Amino acid sequence: MPNTPHNCVVSYYKQLAELSTRIVTHVQNQHWVLAADLSRTYETTLLQMQHLPSLTPDERKARRIFLNIILANDAQIRHLMNPNSQFAQQHWLHTSPKKSRHSERPIYN
Repeated sequence: MPNTPHNCVVSYYKQLAELSTRIVTHVQNQHWVLAADLSRTYETTLLQMQHLPSLTPDERKARRIFLNIILANDAQIRHLMNPNSQFAQQHWLHTSPKKSRHSERPIYN
């Protein structure tokens, strides 16, 4: 595929998908500095995309694959970083779940 401005735009989405996947991995492994560094790279990439050309329908279709990955990774990062999530409670807030008197589900303060 020739390197046209449109292919360049799709390649930015591919780069964002790869970066967001790496961010998820670093958050899961509690590598906070690496996750933060990649987040800054992600933001820089977004800023570079502000004035890129519009995509054709075929290019939008190619972009959709990467957008799905980006959105799934974003949801995963938000879940992991939510202070009420079990992951956050166990890994970075260092609290243990308490049992409710009314249910078997743990409660986090």
